[in-house]
Amino acid sequence: MKIKIKNFKKAQMGKITVMIIIIVAGILVMAVVGYFMIFAKSLSDTEACRLSALAKANARVTKAFESVLNLNCETDNIKVYPDKITKNSKDFVVLVDKRKDDQIKRVFADELYDCWYQLGAGNFDLFGNYQGGDLHCVICAYVDFDATFSEKQAKIENFNQYLSKRIPGSNQSYALYLVNGDKDAAEQINKTKLDLFTKKSYAIVYVAEKEDLKAETGVFSLLQGTGGAGIGAFILYSHLVNKGDSQKKLGVNIVSIEKVGELCEIMYG
Repeated sequence: MKIKIKNFKKAQMGKITVMIIIIVAGILVMAVVGYFMIFAKSLSDTEACRLSALAKANARVTKAFESVLNLNCETDNIKVYPDKITKNSKDFVVLVDKRKDDQIKRVFADELYDCWYQLGAGNFDLFGNYQGGDLHCVICAYVDFDATFSEKQAKIENFNQYLSKRIPGSNQSYALYLVNGDKDAAEQINKTKLDLFTKKSYAIVYVAEKEDLKAETGVFSLLQGTGGAGIGAFILYSHLVNKGDSQKKLGVNIVSIEKVGELCEIMYG
């Protein structure tokens, strides 16, 4: 009889062990699924924007007019604190002192990449043959440094050099991607000093500028200032040619918030 009780206890303990393993495995599976659901949602936002940009570019009745279709693109709101970066009010990156500057630079670089990618990487003509040289802009993201960060560090130096790094998962650098493989333009980016001043707020902006004459792909200084008063911005232009249509310069830009109005005459986002 005692043996039976012992065996019964062993069986019960075995069942409990199996149940614990199943519960733990379930929690791990739920965590992994949750992570991929967040990743998939982020991916779907980017792809939804890209698809809406493609639809807008292809839905013009004639090449002369902009399509009435709206862009379905989210504008990211990023804030940098001494110990973390948030994106759309959610924790995004935990900052580590020794790698902090590179972590911040990567967030800026990734936002430039996402902005250029989701709006067609220079292959979509979104705005038709508008008059004059007005700049049409899409605001892809806002980046702001919290006062607790800017009090400790005045600037993030040499962001332009970070763009020579390879995009994660790619053999191409950020700079090469943003100028569609033009090596000379990418080299110009590396040589165009750009510091990010932490007392300023920045916008990541997609820009379309009408160009009646042939425009060369390249890097153009824009609203360049000096020292803490400057915005240290540049536009990365990739030339778009439409046969029988006026030509435009397209690119992505980092510019301080107070200068966005000077840069953009028509804004989306």
